Amino acid sequence: MREAAPLSPRAKKRLKISGIIAGALVLVLILAFAGVRIANATVYSPEHVVEEYFDASWTGTPRPRRT
Repeated sequence: MREAAPLSPRAKKRLKISGIIAGALVLVLILAFAGVRIANATVYSPEHVVEEYFDASWTGTPRPRRT
């Protein structure tokens, strides 16, 4: 079995830069996914509408119309 030749300085630099870019892309994807999850859980949550519905059904008052 042949032993691997050592990397040239140029190849080491390219490998290091490629690793940094790949790591940065993974980090951006994770942050984007987390941001979408947080936005969906807070801004676009049906929780407020459901609370209004249950409050109105508990008190017997009709729910105001949304236009």
